[in-house]
Amino acid sequence: KEKMFDGPSAVDIYGDNEFRITIGELKRLIQSTHVSTASTIPKKFFSDLLRFTTMKSMQQTWSIHRACPLIKFGVLTSELQILSQLESDDRSISLNMNNTSVDVGAWRKKKDTITSQIQCQRNLVNCLQADETNPIKTVIGQFEEWKHHILQFPYESGFSSAADGKAAIELSLTELCTGVCISQQGYFLVDGCDGDHNQLTSITPQPVTFLSATGLDFRNPSSTVLEASKYFKRPPQPLGIPRHTGWKGFTHLALNMLKERLKETYRTIFNSAKYHGAKNLSMLPMGLGMFLQNVHPDDRGAVRGAYFTAQFELLTESDWGIDAYYLNCGLPEQRAIAEECLEAVLGGRGSEAAMAHLSCDVILHCCDAKFLAAELSKRCMSAAMLNPSDCSSVVLGLMGTYWEKGRGNHYSGEEDFIAHTTGSLARAGIAVY
Repeated sequence: KEKMFDGPSAVDIYGDNEFRITIGELKRLIQSTHVSTASTIPKKFFSDLLRFTTMKSMQQTWSIHRACPLIKFGVLTSELQILSQLESDDRSISLNMNNTSVDVGAWRKKKDTITSQIQCQRNLVNCLQADETNPIKTVIGQFEEWKHHILQFPYESGFSSAADGKAAIELSLTELCTGVCISQQGYFLVDGCDGDHNQLTSITPQPVTFLSATGLDFRNPSSTVLEASKYFKRPPQPLGIPRHTGWKGFTHLALNMLKERLKETYRTIFNSAKYHGAKNLSMLPMGLGMFLQNVHPDDRGAVRGAYFTAQFELLTESDWGIDAYYLNCGLPEQRAIAEECLEAVLGGRGSEAAMAHLSCDVILHCCDAKFLAAELSKRCMSAAMLNPSDCSSVVLGLMGTYWEKGRGNHYSGEEDFIAHTTGSLARAGIAVY
């Protein structure tokens, strides 16, 4: 039979082993799905919000509005402003494409993305301005009714007061998702030890708890404008400089505010791990790579330090039922930052005295976090692994978008996670248990 393409076969890539799982176990994994939220985000509120954000017909619209406060979504004046901002961004991109010193190919991709977003946003505005009823106006009308209901009957959505409900709908999806962790037990389909590299393996005797959460997004243009304005300064910029760039230097007390917010993020992660009885956590450097794209290089070290400090402080403040905390810090310079932060949190004392202040062992390492978690699960050590996600995964119900065809920057850790685990089961319409 003629081969459809040149290259190695599936057996050459994944080996000739088999991964088998029963239907009963698959059902159990789906039922193990759990959502932990920050104290300011009631589960009832989040569950109701998902009814709107996971609608397939509105996926691109919600993606464009990830940095828009919920209270302004669907309001014509706000939508016109978003359209104007997108058109302004489009003009900035066009100016940069005319600059011969830049990577035109990269800017062309940005141009294609912004063109699609402008078309989607114009369609939304046209639907809002139309006299007749249409599907988008119907959804927005239902969303408006839901928001009004929160303000009138906040207790029914889990809030303790109308002020708390109002504060929640004044947040954007980008802000809300940093207070959410979606967890589910599951299995790795591949192995990575003893010479194997992502080759099929048999099911492990114990599942792994997958912890999907997101850090602060300083990569997406609209999210960067929203988040960076809370923590960084932005001096006047020349004409044509995109509004999501040019941030440099922290504002007063911003670094401490950032750390406290990150502690709330990791608190939801640790609560999720505790819910599943996870004892050995394999953690990745969430938010420290591409999510810092629009943070000035001079400020990235301090942001990374805030991430590490937030984790270590929580591990000294409470007992989360964790035996060992395996942290892959990323690049060598990031490990150096982590070591400094750990020493600072523990008062700079020697290791023997320091360990008495930690609720678990902390192991800084450079191993593959995925295969470490797999090895822990083989030994029935109640393993968990952090899967750094983004707004699209946690709130829109999308995950590992390019896992089948992604290459380069379009094949990130989450694509690899979806391709090689049962983790996609947690996105078949996010349910809150």
